[in-house]
Amino acid sequence: MEPRVSEFRLPNGMRFLVLERRNAPVVSFHTYADVGAADEDVGSTGLAHLLEHMAFKGTQSIGSKDLKKEKELLDLIDEEFYATIDAEKRGEIQQAKNRLQRMEELQQEAAMLVIPNAYGALVSREGGVGLNAATSHDATRYFVDLPSNKLEFWFAVEAERFQNPVFRELYSEKKVIEEERRLRVENSPLGLFQQAFASKGMPQSPYGRPVIGYPEDFATLGRKEVEAFFHERYLPSKLTVGIVGDANPSEVEKLAHKYFGGWYGSAESSKIAKVSKADVGPEFYQNLLRKGGIAEDGNVLRMSSNAGPYTIVGYPRPNFESDDDFVLDIITDTLSSGRTSRFYKNLVIPGKALGASATSTFPGNKLPNMYLLNSVAGAQDKGDPDLAAQSLRDELSKLWSKGSDRVSEKELVKVKKTNRVALLETMGNNRALASLLARYTALTGDWRTLITQFDRLDRVTEKDIRETAERIFDDDHCVVGYVTKPQMGMKRLFGIFGKKGQ
Repeated sequence: MEPRVSEFRLPNGMRFLVLERRNAPVVSFHTYADVGAADEDVGSTGLAHLLEHMAFKGTQSIGSKDLKKEKELLDLIDEEFYATIDAEKRGEIQQAKNRLQRMEELQQEAAMLVIPNAYGALVSREGGVGLNAATSHDATRYFVDLPSNKLEFWFAVEAERFQNPVFRELYSEKKVIEEERRLRVENSPLGLFQQAFASKGMPQSPYGRPVIGYPEDFATLGRKEVEAFFHERYLPSKLTVGIVGDANPSEVEKLAHKYFGGWYGSAESSKIAKVSKADVGPEFYQNLLRKGGIAEDGNVLRMSSNAGPYTIVGYPRPNFESDDDFVLDIITDTLSSGRTSRFYKNLVIPGKALGASATSTFPGNKLPNMYLLNSVAGAQDKGDPDLAAQSLRDELSKLWSKGSDRVSEKELVKVKKTNRVALLETMGNNRALASLLARYTALTGDWRTLITQFDRLDRVTEKDIRETAERIFDDDHCVVGYVTKPQMGMKRLFGIFGKKGQ
């Protein structure tokens, strides 16, 4: 594949990877912005995700019937928003209500000047499909598929999006995200529990904070904060673009220079203080425990809910640059990849678990993170998450066993082969490959690590698995979460893991 991948970097630092495939007149575009929720400061959580939503609200040339008048109204809306926040802080409730009412009137007036969904409709009219984006702790990704004769169209609209954005409809979009949070977190049976678990497991890391943000933070975010975050973080050097499909690399490079070559980010970016990656705010964590009815002692969290029985265990692990990374990937596939995995054969089939899985990295991999185990207790374990935890622990201990339960060479070869086949199948999809090229380049500096990882996987030995498993899966340093059925009460509150006894 290497001779077929063209790569270049513009003088402003923006990188492009192009793989020409002429089997269909379609091109997949994937823009990887090295900007995520981990880049937010305490007090501003939710900014990266909000900015992702704003990227579809149009630009100076897309989405407005009267840009000059709209900008004037947006400024007035901002004034009322910040005045409302200030009045609430001073306890001036009636003043805050008056300001909020005026703000809503201005929003209605501004809405009359907006062409609804102009950006998405434009892309759709030109044949675009799959237009979307996603925000994680590590990055924000933007992607779409277009007919091959729309190559310059993509460059034109993508350049507009990053160079001339207009953050219109921001406050109405905040309400959409607030509803999203209520649906996925506050009204989800395990939403608050899983969020508290992440905060408990990574209290000194931005990974312990939710991508969607704390509601207390999110309520105070306005256009000023969004623009400041955008100007500082969304620089050309933070963007990597993967393009796979019926696209000529020479034409791509010419268009890249034409549309992005003169862009060096905002002049304001150097004046804005760098965001500090502060830890999880203790007040937010305590709010999660209180709202979720979650009990805590030492390294254990427990909640009584009809969503149980459920067990989750998290172990601290290093980031993707560690030599442990590929070993942990092999361990994950050994434990929970498919019907031949250890969890399925030893836990699900015998009835110890209705389901069990391992996740090698959570919630991101640029920073030290967590290795997760999840289980739903089965009939043989009497629906008891404590017994399910013991079953998980038994399977882990086999990884560093030197007896017949150890990971054999035959098992290792099978897992490596399955891993290789899965990756090769993924690389056959244009959209997936565009994503991989951009991601590996942004993370490692060289897309070729996508290929050389095969060699690194092949070099993993039985000894590597034993040593890594015994070192990483240390029960004295794990975090455990139990969700029990209400009728089980709070027996065996602190379970089998860690320093707390039954």
